Amino acid sequence: MENNSAEVAAPKHGRRFKTVMAGIGVAVGAMALTGGALAAFTIQGGGDASGRALGAGDLKALVFTQVADPQGDLLPGGTGAASFTVANANGFAVQVNKISLGGLTVEPVAGQTCGPENFSVPTGPITLAKPLTVPANSTAQTGSIPGAISLSADAGNGCQGAKVVVKVTAIDAVTAAG
Repeated sequence: MENNSAEVAAPKHGRRFKTVMAGIGVAVGAMALTGGALAAFTIQGGGDASGRALGAGDLKALVFTQVADPQGDLLPGGTGAASFTVANANGFAVQVNKISLGGLTVEPVAGQTCGPENFSVPTGPITLAKPLTVPANSTAQTGSIPGAISLSADAGNGCQGAKVVVKVTAIDAVTAAG
């Protein structure tokens, strides 16, 4: 019998795996020949399985969209909510914990003038009082960040009824059961 150096150098686990696999092959062959004796045999085996964690290329970004007709709750010198819908095209639920807001645009009522200089948003991430869970493959989960938009105390009358659109610049989210 020839000594195969690769077989000798293999770790014990590797030899055990080969032995078990050969044993399974013999047991399966024996069952095929005996037919009715199938219930009398117990077959055991072992081996390896594989999986892969999701990588950055596998994840789909959450998509935030402005609410078409947000609630008007801003008063001069006060704050109001930033309302949004969010879509999650991933096959798993996502829990949004923090949101960062950036540039904003203002859509004044027809015939009025109001600029973005009258409004502001926090400069850092906003921790949501209650994290927002967005279900897997969701297209329109609604959310709101109370007090996210400030209106200057000296804003003119042209800002009455104006719609403020704020960009979501970053989010802190994790996978969630759901």
